Amino acid sequence: MRQLRSSYLPSGGLVIILRVKKLLSKATSLRIILILVLVLFAMLPVIVVCGVIRSAAVSVQMNNLVMDVQNHSLIMSNQLSKGEYFANTDNAVLNSQLVQMANFYNGRAEVIDNTYVIVGDTYVIDKGRYNISELVMKCMSDGTKSFYKRSGWNINIVQPIVSQAEDALSGVLLFSVDAADVEAWNKRVTVIIDIIEIITFIIIAVLSYFVSALLMKPLRKLVGKFKESAKYNVQEDIVVSTYKETRDISDSYNKVLAKLKNLDESRQQFVSNVSHELKTPITSIKILADSLNSQEDVPVELYREFMVDIANEVDRENRIIEDLLSLVRMDKTSNSLNITETKINDLLEALLKQLTPIAAKKNVELILESFRPVVAEVDEMKLTLALSNLVENAIKYNREGGWVKVTLNADHKYFFVKVEDNGIGIPDNEQDKVFDRFYRVDKARSRESGGTGLGLAITQSIVFSHKGDIKLYSKLDEGTTFNVRIPLIYIE
Repeated sequence: MRQLRSSYLPSGGLVIILRVKKLLSKATSLRIILILVLVLFAMLPVIVVCGVIRSAAVSVQMNNLVMDVQNHSLIMSNQLSKGEYFANTDNAVLNSQLVQMANFYNGRAEVIDNTYVIVGDTYVIDKGRYNISELVMKCMSDGTKSFYKRSGWNINIVQPIVSQAEDALSGVLLFSVDAADVEAWNKRVTVIIDIIEIITFIIIAVLSYFVSALLMKPLRKLVGKFKESAKYNVQEDIVVSTYKETRDISDSYNKVLAKLKNLDESRQQFVSNVSHELKTPITSIKILADSLNSQEDVPVELYREFMVDIANEVDRENRIIEDLLSLVRMDKTSNSLNITETKINDLLEALLKQLTPIAAKKNVELILESFRPVVAEVDEMKLTLALSNLVENAIKYNREGGWVKVTLNADHKYFFVKVEDNGIGIPDNEQDKVFDRFYRVDKARSRESGGTGLGLAITQSIVFSHKGDIKLYSKLDEGTTFNVRIPLIYIE
């Protein structure tokens, strides 16, 4: 049996949506995605409205047909009642009217008496048979009003026939109509609506193409500036503030550019510092050697004194090279860390014991305070180097008779090491630079103490490689505190 299509979406609507979804999953160009989204959201209302119009139009046509057939059935049932059709089923006039009515609606008329026997049939084939369909039985039981049932393009209407003489139900008139005209009209309407949808789709697609070009213009401008900057090595700021997003991208690019400039300057400064630091001991050795070579009959005592100075400069050069190698190794920390479970309490005790002779020379007291046993996953050698740099600096830049206190604590996630002293402190304007490579707060004093200016840079690199953090608090002439925080469990 033919079915009435009642969905609001046309057959092509779902196909369009599925194809758009497939294209969206493969699209890589933002403009293509934008065009598809614009078309999709513009077409959805059109598809829904056209579907509603089609469905409503069909419903109106079908309802009008039902009302028209019901009216004719009522008239015909009255004529059958007046003509006492059940008393004479061969009535030529009434049978002729039944046939005319059936032909007019391209349907079929059946007259069924109160015993459910078909006494009249415009198709003749079922005459004398029983009809106990649900619709007929319902009308028979009520006996006062008509009923109808619509199934696809088929309409069945049952009209009661009341005997005027006995004022009782004599039977029913069953009229079946094939709504072929409505179906044909629906097909014509569907074709027209589909054409409208196609035309609308083309218009929306064209408009979306130009709208997307307009919307993408600031992004294309931004990309053009990026390409120009990369091609000609332009280091000027880029400003495209058409949209908030383009402004944010421009700001982010400018920030990255500024960081790259700072990084480049930092590298140049680092190379300059390395050259200077390596050249200074060599210059000193050259001067000492030239002094010895320029003198005749040099006393053994002076010769030994110069050789001691040369050895000291060689040691200083060696320390600089070792620290530089340590920094290089720190840059590849993920491949070089040897993580093991380490008792941090034992590590700090061994560290302070090792530095006690250096502290004793300056009469500096070393204090270790542990609040609880701490076991963590760390690279023991590198962490020892980092903490040793902090404690050794606290000793070197302390007062005669001062103190250095190392505190260990932990929570459920991190352990904390605090190295504090009551030494000379660091000026406020110098504190942001202490972790820079080769930076010294007091350059002359640092050279005298054998410092290379790389210790704190190495310490910071080691702490960061453990996914930790280090902070500095200092006040001039009152002392300095370094707080180190490192996870108990190493994070890959």
